[in-house]
Amino acid sequence: MAEFPLISVVIPTYNRADDLHRALTSVISQTYTNFEVLVVDNHSTDSTDEVIHQFSDERIRLFKINNDGIIAKSRNLGVSKAKGEWIAFLDSDDWWESEKLKISIESAVKNKVDIVYHDLYLITSSSQKFRFKKVKTKELSKQSFDDLLSNGNAIINSSVLFKRSIIEEVGVLNEGKEYIAWEDYDFWLSIARHEKKFYRIPLTLGNYWAGGGNVSNDKRTLDILTQIEEKFPTDLVRLKPWWIPYTRAKVYYSQRKYDLSLIELNKIETDSLNHSIKKYILMLLVKTRTMF
Repeated sequence: MAEFPLISVVIPTYNRADDLHRALTSVISQTYTNFEVLVVDNHSTDSTDEVIHQFSDERIRLFKINNDGIIAKSRNLGVSKAKGEWIAFLDSDDWWESEKLKISIESAVKNKVDIVYHDLYLITSSSQKFRFKKVKTKELSKQSFDDLLSNGNAIINSSVLFKRSIIEEVGVLNEGKEYIAWEDYDFWLSIARHEKKFYRIPLTLGNYWAGGGNVSNDKRTLDILTQIEEKFPTDLVRLKPWWIPYTRAKVYYSQRKYDLSLIELNKIETDSLNHSIKKYILMLLVKTRTMF
């Protein structure tokens, strides 16, 4: 590359001092060095401040916020303080491979796109010895909005690098409480709606920590699906996304509400789905029917 643009890395955190140390170490260890780090702390009560000061690196800046449990507020504060031409998101319990920023910015510039992303290794043990499983992303079609809404969220927060100029056109992440746990997906949809160019890097350049604190919540999942339907009613009628009734069916099945699960599964039009997705849907359908 002829130029090395400044990348602003935004890390929201709360009471994750040890995890934050690991995340910051992975950023400081990047082979691409023209970056700044904006840690946005929701007034942690652990040793978060001490961890940051241990690095003694002027590229790291700390900001405090009372985000009321809305992580979008923390990310937006970081974005508002960013000086970089490009912005990368990193959750404080995730961490990157050393080439992540270098490959991400090179891919974005080479492919002339607005946002890049990639797979992450799924880490469930503190030993980190084996990294066979991945949190996989999906390559989007040119109709990226339709693809994202038809097939669900294909992008992971800690993998993303995007142009800061996007914010001026698209706006920041939604901070309403109804967007908790899907504010990132809503953000990607907004970017896609504005016809920005996405590119999936075919590499695994980071690590997603699933060893604790990532607790699923059936009620929240169902609420999110309802909120998505309320926000995009016309588009959903047009696209008929399979994953919304499928996700509802899985929740109802886990709750032993087999009649509701069956109703949702029967809404899915499987003809246009690929083989692997169709297989999972049919498996759940068979299991649900056997419960009657």
